[in-house]
Amino acid sequence: PAFLTKFLMSFFHILGMEEDKENQNTWVCRFETSAKEGHRLSVTQKTESLMPYVHKAFGYAMDHMIGEVFDKNENVRELLLTYTIYQLVSDASFCLDRWEMKGGGRERVNDRNTNLSKWLWRSVWDLYIASDLYDSLLRPLQSKEGFDNTNASTSA
Repeated sequence: PAFLTKFLMSFFHILGMEEDKENQNTWVCRFETSAKEGHRLSVTQKTESLMPYVHKAFGYAMDHMIGEVFDKNENVRELLLTYTIYQLVSDASFCLDRWEMKGGGRERVNDRNTNLSKWLWRSVWDLYIASDLYDSLLRPLQSKEGFDNTNASTSA
């Protein structure tokens, strides 16, 4: 399912890679801080207004894929969602690796390593959207199936 989940994650992932029209060397930052919220990060209003459309397109693609590729076998929905979330988390890790490889976290000795923050913001976006998919789609699906690990106990 790697190809399929890469395709599915792209509906959300692409928002983290939209080029900034004012600065061609970076991507649009999907977050802002709010003084009302104690300077906590939140998605921008523009991003929030796009999310219902992206969720709808994602849902349509998922439904169509399950119907056509998996012969309407709804049992694969949870697996596809899980792997899509893993794909987003994996990309967040890739972004952090890219940031570090390009000199992030080190003292700058010249202007070569400017604009590295785009990799950090994209990583935050991937983690945000992975959490959003879990909360809005995967958790309700698991709850409906009777799977609830919130009160799971660990025993050795």
